[in-house]
Amino acid sequence: MKKIIAIEGMPGAGKTTSIAVLKAYSQYACLDQLMLTNTELEALDNEQTSRAYLEAELGRTDNLRRLTYAGKSVILDRCYISTLAYAYARAMTRHGEPTAFKNIVGYFESIVHQIAMPDLLIRFDISLEKSLERRKAFSHLPQYYNWFNPAFLNSLKFFYEYKMNSYYAGPVRYIDSSDLSIDQMRKTFLRLIN
Repeated sequence: MKKIIAIEGMPGAGKTTSIAVLKAYSQYACLDQLMLTNTELEALDNEQTSRAYLEAELGRTDNLRRLTYAGKSVILDRCYISTLAYAYARAMTRHGEPTAFKNIVGYFESIVHQIAMPDLLIRFDISLEKSLERRKAFSHLPQYYNWFNPAFLNSLKFFYEYKMNSYYAGPVRYIDSSDLSIDQMRKTFLRLIN
């Protein structure tokens, strides 16, 4: 059985760009980030949305297991950690949401044994300034509001730096992509997973 590698981190850090580049390497099955098909639920951006993402992780688990049993190493563009990070950042930046984060953690803890856990997590980090700069093309789109909210971004960064290890006990490797080109990110990523 091969390993599952998840990419996590801040908006604009290069996670999705790295997955797109890595798809050229046939030894890896690269899976794009989960997307909800219910756009109304996605737009709510609340506890229900987080729960739906965790349920989608359950759906992805069978596919992950099939790929790894077939001898493929799998690279995920985000995993359940993103859902928890976003739920935490929402809780810290919206009034009345701390209970929602506790509810999401409770739900996660009730299903964690059913989710395929990454064997390795690569956390892409980036300065807040660079994150905003790389994402400026999305600033007019309402669904990306959180990406431009400094309080939300600071809370997200705090989760990745100080809270993530409460929900993932495996090895973590770091890439600060603030000043890296796409090729440098690719080379750094490949060095960390091989």
